[in-house]
Amino acid sequence: MNNEALERLNERLDGTVYVGVVGSEIELGAARDSITAISLRPGDEGPVHRRATKGFEARQAHVEHFYRNTAHAFILLLDGDMEFKPDCLEVLRSHGLPAVSGLAYRRTYRPTVVPAWFEDDPEFRWPMQPFVEVPEPGRLYRLGATGFFCMLLHRSVFEAVEPILKGEPFVCEDDMDVWPYDLGAVLRGDEQLRVLRGTKDNVGADLRLSFFIRQAGFTIWGDPAVHCGHFVNYPLGLNDYSGFSRDYRQQFSQATRARVADLRAEQQAQIDALKGATA
Repeated sequence: MNNEALERLNERLDGTVYVGVVGSEIELGAARDSITAISLRPGDEGPVHRRATKGFEARQAHVEHFYRNTAHAFILLLDGDMEFKPDCLEVLRSHGLPAVSGLAYRRTYRPTVVPAWFEDDPEFRWPMQPFVEVPEPGRLYRLGATGFFCMLLHRSVFEAVEPILKGEPFVCEDDMDVWPYDLGAVLRGDEQLRVLRGTKDNVGADLRLSFFIRQAGFTIWGDPAVHCGHFVNYPLGLNDYSGFSRDYRQQFSQATRARVADLRAEQQAQIDALKGATA
């Protein structure tokens, strides 16, 4: 990260916002109405709707337009199948942070409801640990990753992440088996490929960008006050998750952590095997 970007980490950031919404050809009226009702400031742009079969392509188009063609300070990425509070943007912007997310839950409710947040992990281990707490009101959470459903990002984030990606899109699904590389430099022998995950199964575009945001030195914050409803056959949200009994949530948390620990051990064994093969 350059010095200018580092200095911005100590500033309270403000400015206008480009609001980019991603959805499908089939729109939910209640979701669209809630997006239209989001409070904007003079100078903000949007909401601009893009429809795509693959959501990451539409999000990349939003990011490219925001980053290359506008002077807005922030981009707010929203999902078109969700219900938002009118003040969601203002609450997120009020923190003055470079990367901050609302709270939502994945579009599943059986066998359980799962947040679309992942825990902060200073060691950047894979797979990421899902956030399984019932968040406390009135506080912000450090996150390892978050979905794109209601995510506010400052321009400085993209300025810092761009050189790390070495020409790769900001938003795409990728196996992330190796670090981004300069293909020409690799072919010339000036750069060596470095193992990142060593595994060729796809990583969602939201986790991928979150990972590189954190590699660029930024903290991703989550604000549970901005909790958004994910439409299944009703707007799924915080009350559904917190409604499970304490014992059930404890069992779910323990089972999740045990499963992630097993997968991390498998991941490390895969990387160790790859290192052994090249020794």
